[in-house]
Amino acid sequence: MNIHSVIGLAVFAGLILPTPAQAVDRFGVVCVKNKTDVTILYRVQENNGEWRVKSLQPGWEQAFVHKYSRPNENRSPELDIQFDSDLRAQRQFAVKYKLPRRAATGDSCGEGAQYQFEYDRGNRLFIDLKRVS
Repeated sequence: MNIHSVIGLAVFAGLILPTPAQAVDRFGVVCVKNKTDVTILYRVQENNGEWRVKSLQPGWEQAFVHKYSRPNENRSPELDIQFDSDLRAQRQFAVKYKLPRRAATGDSCGEGAQYQFEYDRGNRLFIDLKRVS
């Protein structure tokens, strides 16, 4: 069999053999985790709706999910999040971020864009929210 026959056979096989199915993205997901040892109070706003107060215990995580109106839409509103980054009583330093979501086939935290509350480097009186993946 010459090289042209092998190439022709490979092209023909590629046309008639089934290809692996592609996963369909149905959701936009962002996951927020608490990597501190204190419960964190924060507010979230989705799609310019009402601000909602949430709390996140140490070691816990929370998924915020937007369901697409059609498969593979791959567009979803960012999640607005606001929190007090100063853990000292009677002091406030409000921080606000917009968190982009990740397109996902499912609605679990593990499939979303990953963010975590963590202490500022070397100072456990302050926290911030960092993207980890």
